[in-house]
Amino acid sequence: MSGPRHITENIKIVNELVISASTSKGDLIVGTGSGNTIILSPGSNGDLLTFDDTQPGGMKWASGGNFVTLDTNQTITGFKYFSNGLQIGDTTNTIAGTIRYLYGRFEGYDGSEWLKFTDKRPSGNGYATIEVYRETTDSNWNELFIGGVLNSRIILQVNSVVTFNIMLTAISNASNGAGYQLRGTIKRTLGGTVSMVDNPVGEIFAEDAPDWDISISADDTNKSLNIEVNGAGDTVQWFGRVELSEIVYTS
Repeated sequence: MSGPRHITENIKIVNELVISASTSKGDLIVGTGSGNTIILSPGSNGDLLTFDDTQPGGMKWASGGNFVTLDTNQTITGFKYFSNGLQIGDTTNTIAGTIRYLYGRFEGYDGSEWLKFTDKRPSGNGYATIEVYRETTDSNWNELFIGGVLNSRIILQVNSVVTFNIMLTAISNASNGAGYQLRGTIKRTLGGTVSMVDNPVGEIFAEDAPDWDISISADDTNKSLNIEVNGAGDTVQWFGRVELSEIVYTS
């Protein structure tokens, strides 16, 4: 009568059973729930292993379509990746609950404006540097947006005053260039009204195309600082560095 098997012998037998049952790279042994096992053959590259109780082994391979790699400025439904952040949701809509990450802060759209979760401009007093961009091809006034993302504006907090310094540079497809500076102070009252505190000050450093123009104003509709440019019909790329010093009154 033979004695009990050693643990190592039992492991060897199990390994031999697994090896004999498996015929392809990536085979998985899954239980059927009735004390038996079956082989789940490998799926395709990128597939995900998911639970499905309609399958004999309760598992299946499914397409990994929810996982994608985005190149800079590439957009899929609801998502856009660009060099300075990730936009989650379509910022051109008015659907409350849209979330985005942009230039060091999380923001949520409440149906009327973007509200900060975290920011280089904290709730209360703060200092921030924000970049705005746009390419224009017509002779209309065009608003510059944060990171070039449509409708991404510099929103003022309620009961706050913001002093801004904007360094704006432009170049056309004909290699014409220009440099500007805009300085001023804007406020948003406790009641929500946005307006300039006195007139902003502007300076033209250099300008190859004298028909180009810039404008700064208080946007009470969007509760934001409005930066607009006019390239006089030329194809012009505009880039601005906006320095903000903000204080919020707290009682």
